[in-house]
Amino acid sequence: MFEDHKRDGKKLVPPMSGEFQRIDFVERIFPEIIWIGFVLEFHGDTHGVELASSLIETAFREASEQPQPEFSFISAHRCLSVDGKRRIRERLEQSGQLGDLRLALDPFFRCYPKENPLAYLWSERDPDEVTEQDIATASRVIAPRLNRWSQKGTAMQAVVLYGEAITGRLHYPSDMPLPKLEAIFADFESAEAQHASSHARTSTTMVYGFYREKLGTAWTDYFWRRGLEIDSVKPHIPSRMDWATDGNPLERFRHDFYVMASMLIKELSEKLVLLPITDEEHTVINGLLARQATLAISVAENCDVWNWDVGPLYLRAMTDCYITLAWILGDTKERSQLYILHGLGQEKLWMAHYEKVLEETDDIQEKKRYQAMLAASKAWVESQSFLFFVTVNLGSWSGKSTRQMAVEADCLDLYNYAYTPYSFAAHSTWNHVGKFNAIPTCSPLHKNMRMPNILSYGGEPSIMMNAAKYLEKAARAVIEKFAFEVESPTPTAWSSERMQEIIHFFEKMSADAD
Repeated sequence: MFEDHKRDGKKLVPPMSGEFQRIDFVERIFPEIIWIGFVLEFHGDTHGVELASSLIETAFREASEQPQPEFSFISAHRCLSVDGKRRIRERLEQSGQLGDLRLALDPFFRCYPKENPLAYLWSERDPDEVTEQDIATASRVIAPRLNRWSQKGTAMQAVVLYGEAITGRLHYPSDMPLPKLEAIFADFESAEAQHASSHARTSTTMVYGFYREKLGTAWTDYFWRRGLEIDSVKPHIPSRMDWATDGNPLERFRHDFYVMASMLIKELSEKLVLLPITDEEHTVINGLLARQATLAISVAENCDVWNWDVGPLYLRAMTDCYITLAWILGDTKERSQLYILHGLGQEKLWMAHYEKVLEETDDIQEKKRYQAMLAASKAWVESQSFLFFVTVNLGSWSGKSTRQMAVEADCLDLYNYAYTPYSFAAHSTWNHVGKFNAIPTCSPLHKNMRMPNILSYGGEPSIMMNAAKYLEKAARAVIEKFAFEVESPTPTAWSSERMQEIIHFFEKMSADAD
């Protein structure tokens, strides 16, 4: 996997890692061409391609700007003059195509009415209220096309090539066979279709890259922001949101801590996604908040880890998560990207290790298992970036040590007095093992020989209170960064109010056992 990569310090850099990879299909190209998807969905492939291509060609012929922009991309229609738009309507009406285009684009216009570049297809029209049926239509059109490798996603990109061809801007050397784009619609699994599909996807990205400065990002930003307005986003949190009414104090605490933590993360996540920040920013911040909550909930639901032998394994992960989040909040845009790219590189490295294992094993069942693992991993990476563009960073993801990150995030005390001692347990260093797992025998005849010590114990409330504190620190860092007002309970105060009752419960259990 890395034969063609170049070593750059601690990085393995692929040969194709330049500007091309930063063109995000879903975020930038997709909103520009999804209008084609609405036309294809409503009228089918044959008539849909004819209609979309006709609009592209007509706009090209009537454009006064030279050279003409690529009218497959919706933002290009903004450059048309008032007279040019009128003439396009007239020509499409004469050809009998205007009504069909309007029918297909009606729900698109209602869902995305603000300065919609195709609104000129109606001479005068105020947008109607968006309906539930419109939102359902938009979801049905968008969902299968977000995957640019799917048949419907590829068909939409093929129309971009049709547009290039009918406007005379698509030229091939005489010795290069033309891709048969019709095969994409006729037999998507055929070799001809796969060749044409690859050409359509690559060419769409290249054509967009040529025009993207002129196209700008106003429409694409609005398109995805509008999606959040008409179809509210909800975090993936199971609906166990009712407070416990029965059970002993510990059972109620386990249940209710989950409810409290989930309420907090849900409230924060729903505020974050509405901010004018990049997908990478709210994805990483929300992900780290959910990670912190998951760890805290795991501690709350398992009082057997409420001890200083096992509990620090959770607390070390939580302090590490907080330092990472706090450092990212110092420059959310750049550092969120760093965090994601490093993770993709680590996945690619893991895949390379398993590809080697796959080559060496003769066991058929093992091969199938490894192939399934690698396919799932590749799909996950390529949902975010082409695998062959991913750089593998063998060093720290941030380029800094955890201590340096803590200094810059103004949490050095947390690093010194929590992260570091918890690391003793995480790494099983002697100053942890020698205190908890290798204890001198009771007999003076044994020269204080240390023997294995495995104890089953719990009931140390400070472990749970620290977990609640680190969850609150993470939430508080986000709240202060974005000046949120939050109604959810604070984890530390909430847990503290209930801890005395739990301590009494533990004492009663101990007394009953005696």
